[in-house]
Amino acid sequence: MTRVDEAEELLINLINRLAGAEELFRLGQTAQARQQLAQLRPLTHQAVRLHGQVLSDLAVIAGQDGNHEEAVELASEALAHRPGHEPALEVLDRFADRPQQDPEHEKRGRELSDEVQAARIEQFARLSTCQRVRGMPVQRQPVLLLGAGRISFGESVSFGWPSSPGFYDQAAYVEATHDETHIDVGDETLFNNGVALRAEGPGISIGRDCLFGWSVNVLDSDFHDLRPSRRRTGTPATGHVSIGNNVFLGAHTHVLKGVTIGDDTVVGAGSVVLRSLPAGVIAGGNPARVIRALEDGEETPQ
Repeated sequence: MTRVDEAEELLINLINRLAGAEELFRLGQTAQARQQLAQLRPLTHQAVRLHGQVLSDLAVIAGQDGNHEEAVELASEALAHRPGHEPALEVLDRFADRPQQDPEHEKRGRELSDEVQAARIEQFARLSTCQRVRGMPVQRQPVLLLGAGRISFGESVSFGWPSSPGFYDQAAYVEATHDETHIDVGDETLFNNGVALRAEGPGISIGRDCLFGWSVNVLDSDFHDLRPSRRRTGTPATGHVSIGNNVFLGAHTHVLKGVTIGDDTVVGAGSVVLRSLPAGVIAGGNPARVIRALEDGEETPQ
């Protein structure tokens, strides 16, 4: 047998012993598993990844036994041999001491955030051109209001959510293009970051108490004639969009022209709503379809 064969046989033996120790741990025989892993620890130094696995397993057992300092030490050593190894990272996440956040640092961070957003909100207000705005939404994020039509907000409508994606690098976009185009939003409706409401036909109506996830788009027009010969010169098809009360639209949902969504309905993230949806259902997909009725009192689906 050559030295290469001997080394390969030794490595296979160590792997099998490690697998046996892990099986003991899985079966709840923690003491025996710890003993076998401790025996393997000095034998695996030359096999870097295997050694990291042994250390990681020992860290998990130490954490389970309440030896948190030992668990953190073993997990740190394991990551030196196997960077990014998930079990070791989980041990550190659970048991490593985290530096306490300085209250003054937190305060300065909030003040800077408010200052940055206030400047952005002012800039987008200057860029807004719509002269027929009724009501004033709460703006945690900039809102661009455009067009010759009417845009109406109920009480306590709000745009932007600090703990969601796109808070600092996106803005809400609301456009009622023509004189006869109306966009109406009911009381207490909350829009997450980067929402777009764009109408150039009969408009968009949104009820009260609705929740819109980030990057939701609601459109009342195709914006181009679909016929190839008139793609740039023809008249696009339009249709009024009506969204009822207490509707929840998940992130990246698209609601297209002529659609009605009934009260209380939930539309899953990433859906494309091409056809009307009844009240009180969960819907999703592309195109969105009714999945089932929404029972009162159940948890909101993830």
